[in-house]
Amino acid sequence: MTPSLDGQGNVVGYHSNRRKPNADQIATIKPLYAQLSAEERRHGGAKDGLAASSGMLNSILKDKGLSYDEFIFAV
Repeated sequence: MTPSLDGQGNVVGYHSNRRKPNADQIATIKPLYAQLSAEERRHGGAKDGLAASSGMLNSILKDKGLSYDEFIFAV
C-alpha cells in the first residue's frame, strides 16, 4: 500500500500495485512461509504468534545481511 498525497503532503488516499508472482518467486517464499506459519502456530494466539514469526523473520534477514525491502526486491 502506498499513500497518495496532496500538494501539502497530506494523505488523501491509498493505492496498491499488484502483480502475479512467477514460479521461482513462489519456490523461494513457500518454505519461508511454512516456517513462519509453523512458528505462529507453535506460539498460539494471534498476538503472540505474530510477534514470534516477526522475530523469526527479522532474525533470518539479519543472518542474511538483508533488510526486508532488500529481500523482497531480490525475490
